Amino acid sequence: MSIKTPPEAINREALMFGVMAGVIAVTAMTLIAGMNFLIAALIGVLLAVAVWFVVVQLGKETSPPRGEGNLDTPAQVDTPAEAKPQAAPPAAASSKPAEPKAAAPAASEPETSAGERPEPLASARASGADDLKKIKGVGPKLEKLLHSMGVYHFDQIADWTPAHVAWMDENLQGFKGRVSRDDWVGQARDLG
Repeated sequence: MSIKTPPEAINREALMFGVMAGVIAVTAMTLIAGMNFLIAALIGVLLAVAVWFVVVQLGKETSPPRGEGNLDTPAQVDTPAEAKPQAAPPAAASSKPAEPKAAAPAASEPETSAGERPEPLASARASGADDLKKIKGVGPKLEKLLHSMGVYHFDQIADWTPAHVAWMDENLQGFKGRVSRDDWVGQARDLG
């Protein structure tokens, strides 16, 4: 999702851009062309208004409507899946009773169907956690997320199977697909 500029900022920036264009035009017409200052100023004001109008119109075309990805508008709150009303499933042909729904997963463990979760550690070993930021693509925020998921050491990552990579790719909130895209397993083997 990209950050969009609010209409007030577009208007303010367009006005500044128009004024700068007008001042440059007035200066050029009076100094270079030797035009009368009052006529040059009138042309400069007209140019500034025209530039302002065009920039504002272009800004309106590229700005999304409220609530569609604009980070400066109030966020749309999604209701958790459990709380959303769901249509009743069609009547099943079998006489088997419906199985009770499983409890929702804990907030720290997102639900996924891809792969298998690697074995987490409760904390780093006595020698201390490895600097996971040495892996290309892992910054401080992602390292903190990995620690919260029980990943502290290069050898943990180096031992991941394709199923583990698939699970991590799917469950790294905000960083989906990063593990396979940046070949963390190969990098961890080189660093470990």
